[in-house]
Amino acid sequence: MAFLEATVQGRSEPLRDYIERFNKEAVQVQGADDNMKQYLITRGLREGTDAKKVVRLDHPETYNQLLAIVKTYIHYEEVVYAKRLSKARKEEPATEFSRKPFHEKKKEGKAPREGKGPGGRFTEYIPLSISREEIFAEISVAELKGWGQAPEGSFTGKEGGRQNKILSVPQMSRPHD
Repeated sequence: MAFLEATVQGRSEPLRDYIERFNKEAVQVQGADDNMKQYLITRGLREGTDAKKVVRLDHPETYNQLLAIVKTYIHYEEVVYAKRLSKARKEEPATEFSRKPFHEKKKEGKAPREGKGPGGRFTEYIPLSISREEIFAEISVAELKGWGQAPEGSFTGKEGGRQNKILSVPQMSRPHD
């Protein structure tokens, strides 16, 4: 319990970070009920903040009411921070290059880049001219030939403009080496 008492909001620590840190530590402490957490969070809030003033004035009755008040001030802090950040970015001097639209930047004296292929060690790709089924059939035939077996079945010719390979492989086990 003493560890929770020592948990206070740092000088520049955002309210959200303090509440999250407090709750992580409160979960690890056994015997800390909601009233105790409410008291310790209120006590640990940084002096002079609007959140601490409102919590002292409103006297929330439950821990959940306290968290609802704190949530409002967390949102307020984040909006103020976002406005400050936006204002700081607007005040930075913009260079001529950054004012151009993206499509104009792309055209500036550079040849358009061609798309890259997939990464890896293979640099040349040949598109397939036969179907996957035919490739798998060829692999099966090659495996059977490697085992010293002649495959049953053959090409049946053209049916509907495609060549179909019919391969019926009898159930056999691989010979022992």
